[in-house]
Amino acid sequence: MTHQIQYECLLPSAPGTSRTVGIHRFGVPGALPKIYLQGALHADELPGAYILHHLIERLREAYRAGAINGEIVVVPLANPIGLAQRIQAIHAGRSDLGLGGNFNRSYTDLSVPLHQYLGRFAAEDITEETVRAFLKKEVDAITLRTELDSLKKTLLGLAIDADYVFDLHCDDEAPVYVYLSDESHPEAASLARDLGARAAIAGTSEMATFKDACARPWQIASRIAGRPLHGCLAATIEYRGTRDVNEETARMDANRLFAFMQRVKILDGEPEPLPPALTPITPLAGVEHLLADRPGIIVFHRRPGEQIAAGETVAEIVDPVSGDRGLVKTSHGGILFGHVATRLAVPGSTIASLAGISARMQTGEEAYP
Repeated sequence: MTHQIQYECLLPSAPGTSRTVGIHRFGVPGALPKIYLQGALHADELPGAYILHHLIERLREAYRAGAINGEIVVVPLANPIGLAQRIQAIHAGRSDLGLGGNFNRSYTDLSVPLHQYLGRFAAEDITEETVRAFLKKEVDAITLRTELDSLKKTLLGLAIDADYVFDLHCDDEAPVYVYLSDESHPEAASLARDLGARAAIAGTSEMATFKDACARPWQIASRIAGRPLHGCLAATIEYRGTRDVNEETARMDANRLFAFMQRVKILDGEPEPLPPALTPITPLAGVEHLLADRPGIIVFHRRPGEQIAAGETVAEIVDPVSGDRGLVKTSHGGILFGHVATRLAVPGSTIASLAGISARMQTGEEAYP
């Protein structure tokens, strides 16, 4: 059993520059179960990074006590590219300013080559070991051209063979909520309860987020094998809003992650009793984004975490010059799981999102805020 801190170098983006990703490794390399956790992939979303700081302290204690089973990999700051991006002193860490594109999109979709590979096997011969070995080999073979390519390959390589993949983010203004890869996973409901999630949204999309890139291959493998292969529970955990970085909540959230790891036997010890569920798990296709239909000042009437009925007013958009006021209402209703921090409405932009209990999204719609 070990605890190591490693630094993985990325391809340079310019002469005389270099960036690294800092990685904490606990336990026995290659052992199962394995959990992978990362923070600040959207580099201006820092609550998760501070939670992982506190989790690492608890894992150091567990390491000294010999209480770690399997392997734990923690990357508190997963995006050194985004951490360095500023526009007139404003941190811009969500998208790559050099090449363009959201840092949490367009990861390599390994489900396509996996589908071709597993076609050689009889269904009964497809095992989790077979799938893991292929996925690791495919990540190793990804070719690199840019610094961003090397970042994505590094993170995917650390996570692709893990039983649990947790990508820690935050919203603008929100309670804790979570996107789960698969509602049917045996630990999906307990994870949502351990986190204290006010909304738990299950499913994957074709947007190739980090979560989806880790989870989709297992959905393909299960389909071909004709039976569930629960090789990976992947989750994007949204820890409140961007300003919610403080000692008390970070320690509490770290303790909750620690309890989950005890519950699934990655760590020895008796976890705290499982908290009650704050929400049913709802489908990703049930998400409703409320859009601004005009410019103006946003005045919210409802707060994140509240249950909203279909047709209720969530906000008004006010033009203080003309005096015009427009209502923003829900079509389907659900839990208001987040809204923007800005109070300036731009027509066509999302200002709030709800988790509904039934599928309503059309093909091609963006599932994530």
